[in-house]
Amino acid sequence: MTITALCFLLGSQESQEEAYGSGWYGELQLSYGHEDNISRSFLSTDEVSDDVASFSIGGGHSQKVSNYGQLVFYGYVNVNAHDEYDDLDNIATSAGMTYTYQPNPGYSSIGIKPTLK
Repeated sequence: MTITALCFLLGSQESQEEAYGSGWYGELQLSYGHEDNISRSFLSTDEVSDDVASFSIGGGHSQKVSNYGQLVFYGYVNVNAHDEYDDLDNIATSAGMTYTYQPNPGYSSIGIKPTLK
């Protein structure tokens, strides 16, 4: 009885790759650019422009829930600094959680399992 149950359990296991993993991650972004309002100004005297530096840092933790889904907790801090128009500078924080479900995990899976005859 024990050998039969063991053979049944070993023979019934499907082999598939994991779609998601668990662990910590981090992200850092830096950018520098030039902004203007040319497309939003009626007169040429209304046109203004400025250089903008942006910095973002954040990270989170992804937790595998099953072979088909994962839960991600994250948080970020974003800073925008303007060269000339200091009143437009800002600091923003964000935190959140997402749940992702993929019914058919795999690189090119479309939901149809091939069968061989």
